[in-house]
Amino acid sequence: MFEIIKEDLERFANGPGFLNKIKISFTSIGFTTVILIRLQSFFYTHKLIFLAYLLHHWNLITTGADVLPGCKIGAGLRIDHPVGIVIGAGTIIGQNCTIMQGVTIGVKHIDRTFNDHKYPIIGDNVSIGSKASILGGVYVGSNSIIGAHAVVTKDASAGSNLVGIPARELRRDKL
Repeated sequence: MFEIIKEDLERFANGPGFLNKIKISFTSIGFTTVILIRLQSFFYTHKLIFLAYLLHHWNLITTGADVLPGCKIGAGLRIDHPVGIVIGAGTIIGQNCTIMQGVTIGVKHIDRTFNDHKYPIIGDNVSIGSKASILGGVYVGSNSIIGAHAVVTKDASAGSNLVGIPARELRRDKL
């Protein structure tokens, strides 16, 4: 767990320097969110479910991020502004991902019976813009960028730039 937190801190610090890392550790609300996510994940994987949900509740109250126990998030997570972030329990997120404020990642209910409980899988080095939504059992490939307010409901290959509602791929030569 400490190795993962060290990688998270490296992403926040944006470079070397002990004093910079100390400053980030004590002043960044985004880093506080990530630490609480890591702790709740630790408790959840060690079957201390009550403590995991207690930390989930504390994270929601103090930072505004609703990251449910049970999601799997790789090392190097960066959350700059945690308010309004919702990540469902079965979500899998790769390494070195950036998530901005108001992002929703979770299930998509098709009908009132709630039969579709599939969660997104997000690759490594993905950047997710403000208020984007990734819903259902979709796969977003590594090195992709999801624009602000995009609604992703279909799979996206590695290196995609996704924009719009519903999200569509914007070719890199058109940027």
